[in-house]
Amino acid sequence: MILQLPSSFKPTHETGGLPGFPAVDVFAPAGTPVGCPDKGTVVKTSGHPPTPHATPGGPYGWSVYVKRNRLAWWRKGTYFCTHFGTVHVVNGQKVVRGQILGTVADYSSATGGVTPSHIHEGYHAGTWTP
Repeated sequence: MILQLPSSFKPTHETGGLPGFPAVDVFAPAGTPVGCPDKGTVVKTSGHPPTPHATPGGPYGWSVYVKRNRLAWWRKGTYFCTHFGTVHVVNGQKVVRGQILGTVADYSSATGGVTPSHIHEGYHAGTWTP
């Protein structure tokens, strides 16, 4: 089974309380492959293996940022996804909808069972780049 991230979604919250960074949490078991929400270019990968809150790394895991390759200005923007356990893409790589970006981290163990494993997906319209 592949977790296909949506290319459009109704935001459930802002990322880190930052206005203009709408996001949604997509729950799935740890280890589930995650499909790219839309075609584009990987502009950034960052992070570390998820760890408990008490450690310097924190529970966030790996992150991937994909800039959409759209011609019309109103269709441009950047997706950001975090809480990956593994990442299968690199900076500068061209990706298509459904291509595996990585796998869901065992987020529940990183938070002491407080939060189930999930991918945090957000989108920022326009020309923003991480």
